[in-house]
Amino acid sequence: TTVQQNLQWLQEKAVKTFQDLGQIHITLFIWLGTCDLTFKTGKYIFLKSSDFQVVTDLCQDLRDIYTFIHQFPTVRLIFLQVPFYSIYWWNKFHNHPDPDQFLKKDDILHEQLLEVNKYIITLNEFLGQNSPDFNLDILASRKRHYDLQTSYSTSFALYLDGIHPSPTLAKLWLLRLCLRLNKDCN
Repeated sequence: TTVQQNLQWLQEKAVKTFQDLGQIHITLFIWLGTCDLTFKTGKYIFLKSSDFQVVTDLCQDLRDIYTFIHQFPTVRLIFLQVPFYSIYWWNKFHNHPDPDQFLKKDDILHEQLLEVNKYIITLNEFLGQNSPDFNLDILASRKRHYDLQTSYSTSFALYLDGIHPSPTLAKLWLLRLCLRLNKDCN
C-alpha cells in the first residue's frame, strides 16, 4: 500500500480506535513500504519516476499524516526511516532477462530514498522523536590502501531478494524498534 492509502485507512478506521483508548497514550510508528517509489508489473518492479516530484508528493503525504494525527494528543507519532532496497536485486532474483538495465534506476531510487529519509529525520526532530537508521545495518565499508580513505556502499547480502530482509536482519530491525519503543515507555 502507499502512504496515501494508509492515510485514508487511518482517517476511516483509527479515529474510533484512538477515541476508544481515551487517555491511554500510544506510540504510532509509520513505516513506508516500496509502493510509493516503485511499482510492480508481473513479477518485476520498476521505478515510478526518475524525477523527484514523487518524493515531493510523498513528503506531502507524510505531512498530511502528521496533520491528521496531531489532533489526537495521546498519540505519539514516529516516522521510521526507509531502508534502502534494490530494483536490480529484486528483478535479478526473479530471473529478469536483463537485470543490469536496472542499475542506474537503483542509483535514482537510492537518491530518492535519501531525500525521503532526510525529510523523515526533519519531521521527527520537529516531533521531538527519532528513528532507528536501518541503513547502517546494510552499509559495507572499504578502506583504500593508497590513501586510507574509507568508501561506503550498500550491501544487499542480508536481504532475501533485494527488498525483504533475511530473518537475521529482520530480527535486528525488530530489536531496534523494541529498544526505541522501550525508550518511550520509560
